[in-house]
Amino acid sequence: MNNSFPGVIRRAIGCATLLFGLAFAAMYAQAQDAYPDKPVRLIVPQPAGGTGDVVSRLVGQRLAIRLGKPVVIENRPGAGGTIGAALVAKSPPDGYTLVMASPGFSTFAALYTGSGLNPATDFAPVGMMAMVPIAAIVRADAPYEKMSDFIAYAKKNPGKASFSSAGQGSLSHLMGAWFKAAAGLDMLQVPYAGSAPSLTALLGGQVDITFDPMASAQLLKAGKVRAIAVTDASRSPMLPDVPTLGELGVPVRGSVWLGVMAPAGTPRSVLDRLNRDLDAVLREPELRAALTAAGVQPEPMSIADFARFFEADTRNLTKLVRDNSIKVN
Repeated sequence: MNNSFPGVIRRAIGCATLLFGLAFAAMYAQAQDAYPDKPVRLIVPQPAGGTGDVVSRLVGQRLAIRLGKPVVIENRPGAGGTIGAALVAKSPPDGYTLVMASPGFSTFAALYTGSGLNPATDFAPVGMMAMVPIAAIVRADAPYEKMSDFIAYAKKNPGKASFSSAGQGSLSHLMGAWFKAAAGLDMLQVPYAGSAPSLTALLGGQVDITFDPMASAQLLKAGKVRAIAVTDASRSPMLPDVPTLGELGVPVRGSVWLGVMAPAGTPRSVLDRLNRDLDAVLREPELRAALTAAGVQPEPMSIADFARFFEADTRNLTKLVRDNSIKVN
């Protein structure tokens, strides 16, 4: 009897340990299932009023309803988007601080070598929100009716023609530099702090052309600007009469993508919840109509598909940066 007593104690301790472990696991699972239990921040590393800001606010409003908690949009522009990105990369990986990612994330490692940012390892993909075609845009009163006219003008006036961009190293800069090289032009790039001021400069006559997302469709509809080419592989349904640069013999192709990422290490259950709700809102007819009206194509993706897309985009844009010797201050 006495000899069996220690064995009873050991079995009792073992059972208690097992029960404690099961209880802890249940509490952890319950905590994950409870996500979110407070507002979620979506950091937009771009100025207010730009394409990314507009899309993030439209999507955030609907996502908040799905999550049952507010989605607070915070604009943290600066340094090509690295300021807002770094803030999120250093945030706790709990799903309460997210970032709107864009093509700039694909070039951080190539352009901002001193930032310490490596989106491939610093972030976990959540999902895609939208794809935005890019158009070569000129003022409505510009003397060139089509792209061939502009190219002829730029060749006759080397160093005089200029294009605005949303910032040094931005996608509009990359598209402009690619166009300049592919068409054999001597053009000046004038960087601005975002898409909105870049368009304002175009409207004010400070520059001749810009490569801007089709979210500026309202300006097109208002007749204030004119699209003379698009950079997609095929013509845009919004501008069926406007040729692609490829059709014109200028091999430039690209588009803006807008997605959501979280800090690396965010629990998979949280990422799955966010992706599931993001996918659901992007399929809502009302949101799709609002995005389409803004010149944006809703593009829901699984986590795996978004990860593959981001890897390919990083590879392609890094090559573009290096081939064109693009640098930032």
